[in-house]
Amino acid sequence: YPFAVNDHQMANARAMEKMEAADVVPESGLSVEWLTTYLARCIDRPDAIQAMAEAAREHAIPDGAERLADEVEKAARIPAAV
Repeated sequence: YPFAVNDHQMANARAMEKMEAADVVPESGLSVEWLTTYLARCIDRPDAIQAMAEAAREHAIPDGAERLADEVEKAARIPAAV
């Protein structure tokens, strides 16, 4: 999403790309032709898709939502500075 503050979505995507868990294309580069070519490459390279899936799984934080909720609850218990 190119309109996000400080383009943080691209930074997130690039982090996944660096971990070899994703392929990234800027929104400005998306087209029917690009997507068609990309999907054909994916079909021809199932081993590469499997490797990306494994890299994503390796770096995943399965309980991330629960951990974030715990931090929010902790922050809510801290008295606000006046």
